Order: sequence, then C-alpha cells, then structure tokens
Amino acid sequence: MITKLEVQKQIQSQVQHYCQIAEQKGFSVPPPPINWNLRGSVAGYACSSWVKFNLDIASNHLSVFLVDTVPHELAHYYQRRFHPHSKPHGREWKKFCQVLTGKELPRCHTFSYTPARKSTKIFEFRCGCEFPHKVSRIIATKISLGKTYRCRRCKQKLVK
Repeated sequence: MITKLEVQKQIQSQVQHYCQIAEQKGFSVPPPPINWNLRGSVAGYACSSWVKFNLDIASNHLSVFLVDTVPHELAHYYQRRFHPHSKPHGREWKKFCQVLTGKELPRCHTFSYTPARKSTKIFEFRCGCEFPHKVSRIIATKISLGKTYRCRRCKQKLVK
C-alpha cells in the first residue's frame, strides 16, 4: 500500500505539472500552497491563495484523483485568481479545465469514502409532556453547560 507521504509527493508533482502548462499558456501565477487537512466527502477545495486536498480519498483513488481532482481544483485556483467574481463551475472554470487538460472535467467526484465516525449515543431529557426527548451528545452537552432548550409542545424546559 502506498503511504500518505508518497501520495502527497505525487499530488505535488501533478500540481507542478499543471502549473507549468498554465504558465506556458500565459497564466503565470505562483503555484498554490497545498494544505492536506480536508476531511469527509470533499476531495478538494481551492481558493485564490491555496488548495486543499483530502488525503484519505486521494490514497484510495490515486490514479483518478491525479487526473480529475488535481486539475479540477487547480482550475478553481486559476479561475479565482483571474476571474474572482465568476461562478465556481461556470464558463471561466471550464476555460481553465481546457487550458490545463484539454478536456472537460467532472463537476463532482464519485469517489466512495468512509465517513468520519459519528457518535451514536442518544441522551434522554424530560419536560411536562409524557414522552422523553432524545437528543444528541452536542445538545446534551449544551444543556449541561446551562443552555436552555424547551419542548416545542408544552414549552417547558428540558431536564435530565
């Protein structure tokens, strides 16, 4: 299995490659700093000053990631540098997809991914109604810290 460091190196190499193509075609800007902390179902994200990639998705789908996601996000990077007020997947973005790859790129990815582990614990609270209220850990924590939540039916405060 390929390590995350090797995945990062391959992505950085692709970023350099696409930046060279853009420069040859007259779009000279510094290569973007790359951040690797993207999580969840988002494969990549770009703004006018940096690009983020999801290493978990990249590690599991490297070949497609390198030819679709990397140029997709770099097209956003260039689009936001040269046309900051344009639509995210509009005409200008499509133009940079063509500049970088010579083809249209998919607007969204279809990678399978493992979502982050969610807390499944449910907490019960009571009010004046006959039914218990089931709330998440986040709401239970907020109630324990003094935030008031009320029942929508009887308008009484939820208590443990």
